[in-house]
Amino acid sequence: MDKYIILIVINFLIINSLLAQQKVVVTKRDGSVINGYGRVKLNNKISFRNTEDGEKVIYDYKTVKNITFLEKETKRTFEYKLATDGGSSIGEIKLLQVIINDKVNLYLELIMQPNSFGDKAKIYYISKKGEDTARRLGIGNTYSRKFKRVANKYFQDCPDLLQKISNKYFKRYNVENVVKYYLKECD
Repeated sequence: MDKYIILIVINFLIINSLLAQQKVVVTKRDGSVINGYGRVKLNNKISFRNTEDGEKVIYDYKTVKNITFLEKETKRTFEYKLATDGGSSIGEIKLLQVIINDKVNLYLELIMQPNSFGDKAKIYYISKKGEDTARRLGIGNTYSRKFKRVANKYFQDCPDLLQKISNKYFKRYNVENVVKYYLKECD
């Protein structure tokens, strides 16, 4: 019984810290930028205040392009994208964390896994600069057939990289290194 109470308290504290207002920079679709305090709600909407105790305004993908959280030593940027699986489905709007922002962009979505005590699954997405859609890569398994199909589309101008992917040159779950290689070695 005590274990359950401790787990409930820990989960409450984690959720509370995730829902806390943080310093943010919001870039709107019209190009304007606003500074203040904000957080991402569970429905992928942004709760924003100009001051810590200011009036709350709710934004969504229709008016906001991205939000950057200004943490002590780092910045984390999240961008609205139409996330697709590459099939015939339309996809859904998601707020994805920007991992690499260049001519090819890499995004990350963290998903809570049921019964995993706070572990999160990493789901990667990729897009070309200027695209409103991001293609789901899944867990970033560079050895999978799906990853190789997507890589053929996004890296078709770099046969050397495609050969390295085919020969399993990169570690199995390190899609970030694949994109970094493309940006550094291919042009």
